[in-house]
Amino acid sequence: MSRTLFNRHLLCIALLGALVQTSCLAKGAVSLNAHVHGVSELTIALEKQQLEIELRSPAINLFGFEHSAITTSDKTVVNKAKLLLAKQHELFSFSGGDCVLVNQFTDVSSVIHSQQIKTLQDINSHNHNDKHGDHDDHDDHDDHDDHQNKHTMNDNVKHHEVVAKYNFRCKTPLTLSTVKVKLFEFFSGIEQIKVMWLTEFQQGASVLDTNNRSIRLKVK
Repeated sequence: MSRTLFNRHLLCIALLGALVQTSCLAKGAVSLNAHVHGVSELTIALEKQQLEIELRSPAINLFGFEHSAITTSDKTVVNKAKLLLAKQHELFSFSGGDCVLVNQFTDVSSVIHSQQIKTLQDINSHNHNDKHGDHDDHDDHDDHDDHQNKHTMNDNVKHHEVVAKYNFRCKTPLTLSTVKVKLFEFFSGIEQIKVMWLTEFQQGASVLDTNNRSIRLKVK
């Protein structure tokens, strides 16, 4: 993202914070940036021919769980969701703009990174026990187990977030009027999406749900 567009994102957040909160409260949602199951956030920024869309969501909305992906089944779910998030043509459709995807990135490191750390700890713990299996003093082992149990508990209560970013180039940006979001069709865990959008001429905010899936970028 260019510095100018990044600054526009910050300006969008500053200008629309109160508006989003009011809109969300009116629809029974929560204030901006709160981690709530079922609620995701979408930011859209259009500058000249560059269109950027960013999705932020609690992992449970997309995977059905929020713990680290440890089992083969968990990893399969994460990989399938990541592949689906990469299919932007199935998740978003545009009215006007003639927009083509330039690049896309999905960050699931909050789930995968925690899993890797835990695996490394398990390996170290196993090696440690093998080397000292005949040791008479087990106090250090008990302390290690307590530390590992605490880490596991902390990992289980950690709020994991997934971020997906999409960058498009629009040949006729001034004709882009509507963005339709189809995430509800593929991720049943998403109940609401809080949206902030910004163009060079206008900005706005709304809350999407299964009955309202379109974002109008031109406010009359």
